Amino acid sequence: MPRARREATSKTTTRAGREPTLTRAVRPLALLLSLAAFACEPSLPPENQANPTVLIPRLAQARTADQQLATLDSLSGLALMDVPSGAPDPVAAVRPFLESRDPVVAAKAGDLLAHWNDRAAMPGLTRLLGEKDPWIRLSAVASLQALSDPRAAGALLRAADDPAPAVRAQACTALGELARRAPDPAALRAALRGRLSDHEGAVRAAAAEGLARVGKGEDAPALIALLEDREPGVVGAAAQTLGALDDPRAIDPLLSTLAGADQGTRLATIRALGTLSAHAAVRPLLELLRDRDPVMRLAALDALRRIGDRSAVPGILRAAGDPDARLVHRVPRALAKLYDPSDLDLFLSTLKDPDPRVRAAAAAALGLADERRAAAGLVGALDDPDRRVRRSAADALGELGGAEAVPALRRVVRDDSDIEVRNAAWFALLRLMNPNL
Repeated sequence: MPRARREATSKTTTRAGREPTLTRAVRPLALLLSLAAFACEPSLPPENQANPTVLIPRLAQARTADQQLATLDSLSGLALMDVPSGAPDPVAAVRPFLESRDPVVAAKAGDLLAHWNDRAAMPGLTRLLGEKDPWIRLSAVASLQALSDPRAAGALLRAADDPAPAVRAQACTALGELARRAPDPAALRAALRGRLSDHEGAVRAAAAEGLARVGKGEDAPALIALLEDREPGVVGAAAQTLGALDDPRAIDPLLSTLAGADQGTRLATIRALGTLSAHAAVRPLLELLRDRDPVMRLAALDALRRIGDRSAVPGILRAAGDPDARLVHRVPRALAKLYDPSDLDLFLSTLKDPDPRVRAAAAAALGLADERRAAAGLVGALDDPDRRVRRSAADALGELGGAEAVPALRRVVRDDSDIEVRNAAWFALLRLMNPNL
């Protein structure tokens, strides 16, 4: 079950009528009353807690709303594929409760039917969008989103104008998912674009995220304007979507966003610049490889790999000396992607760098780049004083092949003091003898 629908459904167990916000609402009295009602219900043995042959008759006998909710909640753990042959049909049993006069029961039934992908539930869910309680409307939107039926487009467009911000935001998310299959995707895109100016930041962010799935170049100016938004979450969503739209007009505004932004916004901006293959971003991204935040450094490395600008190679080589092991592990693959045969001398000279982590990264990258001309230099690296370099050189020689490496690898297997290096040399020899390994 999608996260949004689970969250929305959990809110239908309360009946307060005030408008929801996108901050977490705590209503202790309503929650206690709800828990008390459920606690009064006779508990089922574990083997019957999702058994339709037990639960469906119990649902038919339920008289109060709390009894119905308790049984519907038990049915939520049921997968239709697990219903035994000859057992009562859970879908047919739950459908009538979508028409319950109690909107909480109806919303729970709608959530369950959406979980079972019952398209016949659409009219009942659409009706729930007219309920006074905004939590019920929120649950209905989330259930319509889960059904992913293009026929729900009209109802979701109306929900995008709901007075409750939470409902509008959920509707924007649903419209973004639905737009590609809708008969009139332009109308859904226009609705999302209109919500970019919503007075609630969470709605603006949801609209921007929705456009990431269906937006086009004409949506870029409005999204670029959102990079000046006062709420970081909105800026991050706009940056992410601009990357997905692949519009080069966004590059300079995104670069301006990097300075002084919060972590989430910077992260979204870095990823967008990588997706856009923004060569103009190489210098600031190389500077971010020295950022105090390891998450930023990892994101910058990934963006540089995506951009593929060879001018970043020296800076990425230096990043192999980073204190974060995750980044060090990713450096060789980034280097291999950017590698050009004209870089051979640079990499061979790096095998003598003072930092053993940099030497190890250069050796690993030469193997991943399949640079066979580096075999002699890698054989020399098998005598490096640092075991990490020797192990990387052995792995690389196994990647490259070549009979000239066999005597040196056999010597390492016999004489090296480190078991990991000996194992790497042994597996390299196996690969040289059997390239299909």
